[in-house]
Amino acid sequence: MKIYLIRHGYAESLSGHADDSRRNLTEEGRLGIRRQAEILRERGVAIRQIFHSPFVRARQTAELVCQSFKVPLAELPDLVPGGNPESVLMSIAEMEENSLLVSHLPIIAELAFSLTGARVSFFPGTCIEVNLPEKARFSGELGWVLHPEP
Repeated sequence: MKIYLIRHGYAESLSGHADDSRRNLTEEGRLGIRRQAEILRERGVAIRQIFHSPFVRARQTAELVCQSFKVPLAELPDLVPGGNPESVLMSIAEMEENSLLVSHLPIIAELAFSLTGARVSFFPGTCIEVNLPEKARFSGELGWVLHPEP
């Protein structure tokens, strides 16, 4: 089983925002995520469903990826920066293959480590593939890391 984790694209600065959850993607962030989605399609990735945090920038990232894959979107509340990784891991166990999760630091790095044992540097827009065996859903391998183009 394959799942994918992607960190949201570049977002507006925290200064000027009283509420971190309401920050939008920048134009650079939008372009970067569109390009990442293009690369995923070129690699033959077949996303079937996208789960995202309730934060605006994660939802916007999910929507941009969805434009390329035309799949259902669903909010997963624990994908927020201070979310509960154990709860997300339990949700992953119920997901269908080729699901994509859109999240934030530090939880996305915690999930990658819990699933693969790998420490991944998640820049905005970084996407990874996780290969999970059917019988042992939490002892997977890191398939690849796709950092955004500079």
